[in-house]
Amino acid sequence: MRYYLLLIAVLVFYTLFQKPFTPSLVVFSNKRLSAMDKLIHVVEDDEDIRFIVEYILIESGYRVESSATAKEFHTYMARVRPDLILLDVMLPDGNGIELCRDLKSDIKTEDIKIIIMSAHAAEKAVLEEACADDFISKPFDLDYLIDHVKKILPA
Repeated sequence: MRYYLLLIAVLVFYTLFQKPFTPSLVVFSNKRLSAMDKLIHVVEDDEDIRFIVEYILIESGYRVESSATAKEFHTYMARVRPDLILLDVMLPDGNGIELCRDLKSDIKTEDIKIIIMSAHAAEKAVLEEACADDFISKPFDLDYLIDHVKKILPA
């Protein structure tokens, strides 16, 4: 329930001020340090979904970076290694399933945890085809998202 209230507050703030808000600049000092050392990268082309997911993860104590395209994601992965990737299937310049399969077949990145997010794909097919660690169907409950992240990245 508190995530719904937070989501409403974020959307009201975003609507009233009509300017981009970067949740990665917000510092939550009362969060456990064990989650703060975990880096999550969100690959999502929908700006609103990306914003909300980033905000909720940061509010839960994780460090978060994001990309809107496969190209941005490749640039990011050349310099940083996240603990978890939340990966949308349908990107404007790529396919999340192929990106996941490439990451899981590369010895340098095979152990990075990946959760696939999709409104269109079937869970079993995605998990088998992409070799992902987990799957979240869109639309999703924010508590459900946090539960899956905590399951993949235990404190």
